Amino acid sequence: MLHHDPHQKRRFPEKCDFQTSAGFLGGFGEREKIGLRGAGPQAVVTDVGILEPDHNGELILAALHPMKTIDNAKDNTGWDLKISERLRFTEAPLPEELRILREDLDPQGINIGGTGG
Repeated sequence: MLHHDPHQKRRFPEKCDFQTSAGFLGGFGEREKIGLRGAGPQAVVTDVGILEPDHNGELILAALHPMKTIDNAKDNTGWDLKISERLRFTEAPLPEELRILREDLDPQGINIGGTGG
């Protein structure tokens, strides 16, 4: 399912009162220490870009979407968001890809926000 949430400070706070999943807990290696399976989160995709964990497990800005800026990401993140030294830029979807998403996969606009541009 394709779904992204708006990149907002309230969704990306500096600290959380509770966690619904373990993530990386206090950093890489802690999952394994307490016996959790899996590698943990690989990426978080928002309407601004893609956040990926760095070597400590902290989410950093790894890619920006078209027409978005580093300031968009930083201004809407509740912590001092770090930027990858290898910041990438995603490509805008092709018209046929948008048609498939909007008409075939999500014609009611439930997950991708309707048929607007």
